[in-house]
Amino acid sequence: MQYQIIRNENLEKEMLITISTDELEHGIAEQIDKVKRDINIPGFRKGKVPKSIIRSRFGPKLKAQTLSDAVNEAFHMILAENNWRPASQAEMFDVKQETDLQFHLKFEVMPNIDLADYHDLEVFREENLPDDYLMEQAIKQLKEDHSSVNEVNRPAVVDDFITMELAILENNEIKKNESDIQVKIGDRNLPDELNRALVGVTKNSHKEVTIETSRYRFRVKKTEERSLPVIDDEFARNLKFDNLETLKKELLKQTKKAEEKRIEDEVKESLSNILIERNRFLLPKNLVDKEYKRILERLEQPDSESNRERFQLTAEKRVRLDLILSRIAE
Repeated sequence: MQYQIIRNENLEKEMLITISTDELEHGIAEQIDKVKRDINIPGFRKGKVPKSIIRSRFGPKLKAQTLSDAVNEAFHMILAENNWRPASQAEMFDVKQETDLQFHLKFEVMPNIDLADYHDLEVFREENLPDDYLMEQAIKQLKEDHSSVNEVNRPAVVDDFITMELAILENNEIKKNESDIQVKIGDRNLPDELNRALVGVTKNSHKEVTIETSRYRFRVKKTEERSLPVIDDEFARNLKFDNLETLKKELLKQTKKAEEKRIEDEVKESLSNILIERNRFLLPKNLVDKEYKRILERLEQPDSESNRERFQLTAEKRVRLDLILSRIAE
């Protein structure tokens, strides 16, 4: 097996692989030896089928497996000889066979990271928010968590909940179809165009809005608003607390703990940003694309131009930080 480097950029590599006829035939013969003992063909005892018959019956499959093994062998040999670390699977294309077998392999490799100094970094740690403010926010969240939702017969406004039938179409093909989906108007996870289209809708309204290359077609089934409870001693007893004062003490304890974690996370974010700014290097497109798709999956968002603008930079930062931290760990 021989290879020739066709493209040798920083992270993107392309090779021309040549496998001689003798090597290919040897590989097929090895495949025949592997499968011979397990093949059942009428008229022959198991394991006694002549190799010539196996070759005639299963030739294409044997050759395909031989080629697959050759690709793996070539890929790992190239990586080892050039001291490259793969950032993607090898893509095989342009397969030709006149006398010898030739094909191209294309793949990405990990960057060589020359770390900037990461010792004794300093960041600003903000002060904890005042207890009074934390309690106010905790009570507000408690009200929302125990709110009730009631159907209304009026045009929808921001913060209303809409239950609807929704179909998402691309090139006139339905990519997603929900018969009973609920959304909150103003939810930042929704496309801005959809939020705007939902304001003012009423029961049984039909609408269609185009977002990038997708069409969102929906019918409103009902509109609901949230009613907030009164936080008093009776409310506290319903939550198994002696009184409102006991409830507030527990709320403050939990909220202060969450505040500590928030500040700690912000410190980590600041340190991460310093590391990212100090260490600039090319990123494998494959890794960034995978991280971008993971973000979309977690948020249940479609791939679109607007979402690429929203999440592409986040994906790049996450990949860069992972590579930097891995290099520090090494």
